[in-house]
Amino acid sequence: MTSSTTCFACGASTRTYKRTLTALYFTALLKAFEYQKNTNGAPVNSKECGLTYDEFSNFSRLQWWGLIEKAKARHWNLTPKGRAFVRGLVTVPLSLLVRRNKVVGADGPEVYISYNFRHKTHEQYKAEAI
Repeated sequence: MTSSTTCFACGASTRTYKRTLTALYFTALLKAFEYQKNTNGAPVNSKECGLTYDEFSNFSRLQWWGLIEKAKARHWNLTPKGRAFVRGLVTVPLSLLVRRNKVVGADGPEVYISYNFRHKTHEQYKAEAI
């Protein structure tokens, strides 16, 4: 979902985007959780904790759900909410509405980390291509 409006004050175009958690976010969060567990809580260096290119490129978006917070350049900490989410103790909205990199609302059900995603591998997408 994308909706566009114009700022009444400056005339700038603003858009609201629907951002949905996918298996990609969950695997990245689990890798970060394991990294912090194995390094006694050291901030996660998103380049050194085994993230794939796609996971690394999207990792910072987890802060929209309040699951991570920036520690310093390229380093992140899981929040208490993020650790509780990995342990299956709390839920987060499946989708968020984001405008200008700020969350403006939630959309969809609340989910646990055990939520069943229909995630396809690159090979599966390739096999389905025309």
